[in-house]
Amino acid sequence: MMELLDVAPDELSDDPAKRIHKLLHSTWPDDAPNEGDYYRTLGAPTAILILRQAPEVLAHLAIYERQVSIGNETLAIGMLGGIVVAPEQRRRGHSRVLIRHAHDRLKGRGMPFSILFAYEPKVYASSGYELMQNYSLH
Repeated sequence: MMELLDVAPDELSDDPAKRIHKLLHSTWPDDAPNEGDYYRTLGAPTAILILRQAPEVLAHLAIYERQVSIGNETLAIGMLGGIVVAPEQRRRGHSRVLIRHAHDRLKGRGMPFSILFAYEPKVYASSGYELMQNYSLH
């Protein structure tokens, strides 16, 4: 049976943490240090969402909260990162389930929007994400 776990990073036990690291490292070998602490590089997320069919981790998403300045206003926003689905589990809607849960969580905390940085932006269009255009500073 598939289950969705919503945990704080410090509540994650060793076995799921090792399985998450293996999944992240297999997807992004250059971004996941071999010593096993993927989050050290990016900072600890507020929450980790995991889809698993015990004991296997099928999909992962990390939720971050950040303060950003827009004009004279400082706003708390959500950032989604580390979204990865095991290769044999792709194209089954797993990332959409995780993103929907993340959105519900962020809305509950009063976040007006979230951003994510994607290797494949078109994958996230069905969850409401659009490409942002950056202005050249030159």
